[in-house]
Amino acid sequence: MFIKIRYESSWRNSFLEDGKYIGAVSTQKKLKEKGYKPKSITKDTVMGVLNRLIGEQRKLDKARNSSDYYFNDIENILKDEDINDKVNYICNEMVYLRNISGSDDPSGFMGMIKANDPIFTSEFSKSLWGIFYIDIESVCDFCLGAPYDHMENFDFDPTSLMEQFGRLNKLSAINIEGKVKEVFEKLQKIFPDVKYKVTTKNQIKPIAIYASAFYIQIDRLKESYDLRAILSDKGVISGIAKSGIITGKDFMGRYSTGGKKPSWGNPYLPAVFGLGNPLLTKAGGTLEITLNISHEQALDLQDKIDCAGVSSFYLGKKGLAYVEDIRI
Repeated sequence: MFIKIRYESSWRNSFLEDGKYIGAVSTQKKLKEKGYKPKSITKDTVMGVLNRLIGEQRKLDKARNSSDYYFNDIENILKDEDINDKVNYICNEMVYLRNISGSDDPSGFMGMIKANDPIFTSEFSKSLWGIFYIDIESVCDFCLGAPYDHMENFDFDPTSLMEQFGRLNKLSAINIEGKVKEVFEKLQKIFPDVKYKVTTKNQIKPIAIYASAFYIQIDRLKESYDLRAILSDKGVISGIAKSGIITGKDFMGRYSTGGKKPSWGNPYLPAVFGLGNPLLTKAGGTLEITLNISHEQALDLQDKIDCAGVSSFYLGKKGLAYVEDIRI
């Protein structure tokens, strides 16, 4: 069976993990170097097209793992030499990726900063934010019950705090042993619902201890102050998790007049990885697929293609493709 497909503007950049069928960008929250490498038509591409032609709506990996996978036998006999990609042209373009539904910038905010918020101007403010400005040894002692003396002069407006969070987040993980182990075990008892991230080397990031100590301080301050005005409905400070995860958009969103900054897209691709200005690769041409199957199988496959009535589809990522010819 011979299937000829004509395509235009087919993207030739991979968005999947090597050897996996997951979106590298959406799952890892960042672009990695392999996302910038041009990718040619592969067997996976062809199998994705064939599944699309018979009306299969599931992702390729889910279809393959199902008990009713139609191409189970055909896929085993399809060889690389049965796939002939005749590229007529290749071009490189700068493309703006549009996010139609919109999302929040992970670190952005809009409007003016509300540095006069009660959380920054109250009598307890220095005692509250000072936790993030002492050394890790003092933080551990504080978690074990000792009082702490905050610095007299330090900046704790929203932007200064975000900078300090960034510095703490860059600190290397420390071994969970000795006093740190004692602190870690106590934190697990105080916050049993918190899932602390422990490395395979049995280490923890200092920012996790700082964040938990911050909430211990909040509980202590509640004994002397009414903190309901500064806490969210869940009793926390937006953007600061007890596990040490600091979310800039949530933290700054509360302390700025415009709230979170919406993001509607970004250009593909920026200048990174020392590649100068890598651009999106597009190609046009024809794809010829030869299936060495029986006459009965070929008739059944053509019948399914006719019944599905798929007029056009993507080839790989984006672009426009359609079946030009089918011969048995």
